[in-house]
Amino acid sequence: MSEAGMALVDGRGAERVSSTMIAGLLRLRPAVPGDSARILEWRNAPRVREMSLDNTEISAPLHERWFEQVLAASDRVLLIGEDDEGPAGVVRFDLSEGRATISIYLAQERFGQGLGPGLLRAAEDWLAVSHPEILWVHAQVQAVNAASLHLFEQGGYRLDSYHFSRKIQA
Repeated sequence: MSEAGMALVDGRGAERVSSTMIAGLLRLRPAVPGDSARILEWRNAPRVREMSLDNTEISAPLHERWFEQVLAASDRVLLIGEDDEGPAGVVRFDLSEGRATISIYLAQERFGQGLGPGLLRAAEDWLAVSHPEILWVHAQVQAVNAASLHLFEQGGYRLDSYHFSRKIQA
């Protein structure tokens, strides 16, 4: 009975309850043109860049072109997460044939506040309501990004492949 009981629980109930509570406090809204500079600042923050798949600093003109394209695209969604203290982070969904690829990061000034799980949960809830045709959400995370690996694992995501890369020239 003990083994059967252990197979039914993972010991993360408190984490799930707290992320659900935080998700209830976070509001998501579509990004608007006035958010561009703030999102660029968040994206170029050293700790965010360090964990991004592309960790180069992005120039303002390049960001503006990207931002305008994302807002105009029918297959992309850019959301801002906010709570009573203000902006918390960014979520982007790239939509394709019943699937979405998620990109998520917190505003650097909101790191360490435990908002990641709530932001992820709120984004999934938003997606389920706004795009019920989406059945799967995928994320690509660097192996060194322990916070995001934990976030997605805690959120019930399953690791199904590994991506390897190696720099061969200095």
